Amino acid sequence: SRILVVGGYDGSSELDTAEMYDPKTQAWTSVSPMSTKRADAAAVVLPGSAQAMVIGGHDGTSELNSAEVFDAHTQTWTIVPTMSTKRAGSAAVQLSQLQVLVTGGYGGSSEEMLDSAEVYDVSTQTWSSVPPMLSKRYCHDAVMLPDAQVLVMGGFDGSGELDTAEVYDPHSQTWSSVAPMLSRRWGPAAACY
Repeated sequence: SRILVVGGYDGSSELDTAEMYDPKTQAWTSVSPMSTKRADAAAVVLPGSAQAMVIGGHDGTSELNSAEVFDAHTQTWTIVPTMSTKRAGSAAVQLSQLQVLVTGGYGGSSEEMLDSAEVYDVSTQTWSSVPPMLSKRYCHDAVMLPDAQVLVMGGFDGSGELDTAEVYDPHSQTWSSVAPMLSRRWGPAAACY
């Protein structure tokens, strides 16, 4: 396996560059740049393939609703249909082999913290809205739980850092609150093991 790193901010501007890390050789190599500059984007591997999807972000001028897919075999980018909402600082997670959930972020038509969520269907290449989260969240994280539900936690809601967490059930398309974290966390990182 290899690690794809894309976009970001280098201290002077947003980046469209991408590179891969190979753990076997412990070397970084440049790959084709994205179609647009993206900082604060979300990324997720599309299961069952050698493809990674990069979603939203900020291009230095505004938040983005665009997304693109990198194919590791051909080392090329393909632009896919846009989300209904512009998002930077959102979280993305695989729902199934054919779906990706994207939650919250900053942007939208009102340029504020978002509680909205969307699902991308890989087979039809379409986005669909799902019910909004219980809280607005920017710079939060999300992980798939062993029971195929998604835990979303932390972030910033426009007035303060959050300790709250909630779970999304993709079968019923519902959100439910769970116990809050012990600390407020803006920009957390999470892993399920």
